[in-house]
Amino acid sequence: MFSLIKSSWVFLLLPFLLYGGDEAKRLFILANSLSDDSMVLARYYADMRAIPKENIIALPMPEKETISIKEYVDTIHNPLLDLLLKRNLIMGVKAGSKDAYGRDWLVAALHEISYFVPVHGVPLRISNDINSIAPDTGQMPTNFRYNRASVDSELALLAMPGRRSMTAYNPNPFLEIKSPSAHILQTALRVSRLDGPDVRSVQSLIERTLEAEEKGLQGRAYFDYGGPHATGDEWFKLARKQVSEAYFDVTIEPNKRLMDQRDRFDAPAIYMGWYSHHAYGNFKTANWDVPAGGIALHLHSFSATSVRDSERYWLGPLVKMGFCATVGNVYEPYLKLTHHPHRLIERLLEEGTFGEAVVYSIPAFSWMGVAIGDPLYRPFRKKLGLQLGLSDSPYVVLREVNRIDANGSTASATTYLRGAFQRSPSLPLAHALASRYADIGETKKATDVLRLMQYINLYAKEDRVLVKQLADLMGRLKHPEKALGVYPNLLKERDLPKVLKLSLLEGGVSWANATRNENLAYKWSKEILMLNSPIPAPQAK
Repeated sequence: MFSLIKSSWVFLLLPFLLYGGDEAKRLFILANSLSDDSMVLARYYADMRAIPKENIIALPMPEKETISIKEYVDTIHNPLLDLLLKRNLIMGVKAGSKDAYGRDWLVAALHEISYFVPVHGVPLRISNDINSIAPDTGQMPTNFRYNRASVDSELALLAMPGRRSMTAYNPNPFLEIKSPSAHILQTALRVSRLDGPDVRSVQSLIERTLEAEEKGLQGRAYFDYGGPHATGDEWFKLARKQVSEAYFDVTIEPNKRLMDQRDRFDAPAIYMGWYSHHAYGNFKTANWDVPAGGIALHLHSFSATSVRDSERYWLGPLVKMGFCATVGNVYEPYLKLTHHPHRLIERLLEEGTFGEAVVYSIPAFSWMGVAIGDPLYRPFRKKLGLQLGLSDSPYVVLREVNRIDANGSTASATTYLRGAFQRSPSLPLAHALASRYADIGETKKATDVLRLMQYINLYAKEDRVLVKQLADLMGRLKHPEKALGVYPNLLKERDLPKVLKLSLLEGGVSWANATRNENLAYKWSKEILMLNSPIPAPQAK
């Protein structure tokens, strides 16, 4: 009897199997009705993406990031499932009983939801409940015997039929599938949240995402290897290879030390690195000059412990800094169950949406992963050729130079770069062109390019390391006095981070010695000693 009813029910739902149409019209926003900020942000996103207002689902929830399993079930899971069924957004048959956690569950279900987007104000993570751990059958390793998880990762399974334990994880049916079947699309949900330290930061994320879609992602890529496990480094190397093959200019930190303020970090369109518990250095600088649509990933087990904190962990600081798409973990996920960076960037480079890339790259649901970003965002929708027609950005020029180079025409690439520099001189183009000339022994041409330096006395904080690199290049081209001339301007900048100031002082001393400027070498050497001296302990009274 049940099979006959089920067959008839599925026949009636055949229109759902088409799963087509405008993804924005089938995207649903989850907001906290008790939070004014949450409601403001939900409406803002709907307006900016032309999402129907009726697609905003507002439920009363705890106004905190961490909730218990009971709070999740009572204020999110059950009321949300009821509402989706009532509005026929999920067509399903409910089981007649609840599961061990008090959750309603579905015997069968279909839906046409493209993406589900919790916004700022919706709880982030579910705490562990030792009284609800599934009985030990000897099949599950001890380190997976937890029922803590991200709220979003649990929501991904909301429409999936059948009983599912919250202990450990459930396999992600979207993993490494570029064209998911209708069955996968209509059972699991693709979830990405819009969240961060404050409403304005998230609104800016939305605005800058749309800006990036219009002009294409522009900037450089940065990869910081040297984490605690070889597998993770291999992932980052694969991601770097993919980005290089898309012709982005790339900086790599290959060692165990973390990439910091000594390293070039202008226009970070893509950043991937590990392994620091908290954001540090430039990553704690609100409104750094991050290109619109910037993508960032810092791999750490607890990178998303909070997303509302702009000083600690990673996702909050990255959003505050200006990045528009990032992923992380609310608790320990174990390396192989976190987002795989090379899979994430692979799907994006293939013009996939951020929402597609998120589920393509993570092995587990009902686990620790969380993503922040507009799931509709396609950072590489604009091809490089179109970008060249829309923008005079030096970073777009450098991508085209790299493309010409990759096709085997170094001379043509240099000619193109020289023409772009002459039309619109800039520090990034000067560095690229002068370095090319220096590499082939064209010292005079390289020096002529670097004359740009004499007209610049003030530097944006994002350009300080690049300016140092240009000065050092001038010194290596047998003009140490010109290199030395740049350093006083760099060192007079206010609020220089200690690690950068030391790097500048050390470089300055080198060029002072090369020009036999003993007074300056002595002065700066003394400053180095003072910066490196330990702070004396206070004397006892």
